[in-house]
Amino acid sequence: MSTIGTATATPIRPTTTPVAASMPTPSEQSDADTSGGGALGDILKTGIGKLVSFASKGMQSISDALNGEISATGGGSVDPAKVQGYVMQMNNYDTIMRMAAKLQEHQDEAIKAWLR
Repeated sequence: MSTIGTATATPIRPTTTPVAASMPTPSEQSDADTSGGGALGDILKTGIGKLVSFASKGMQSISDALNGEISATGGGSVDPAKVQGYVMQMNNYDTIMRMAAKLQEHQDEAIKAWLR
């Protein structure tokens, strides 16, 4: 008789501590004004990219964990409580992705307004 071990899901947490972005100095700000975004624009792009990357990695991790659960049961059903936990985590990452998209939209609108 063989036994199939169950995969355990670990909560997904960021492994790094967020670091506050430094605000541009007045000279950097004037450079930003003349160069179409500059330091402030770079901070926004980097921050949005990091949000998307974090959420994408989290979603992939959840997908891998769920696939592990399915494999552990031999393709059978997964405990509904675990599935609910995965769905809740996925919703959190989905919210982060939507927030990043909104930030990108606002940044694009600001650039268009500035160019007018």
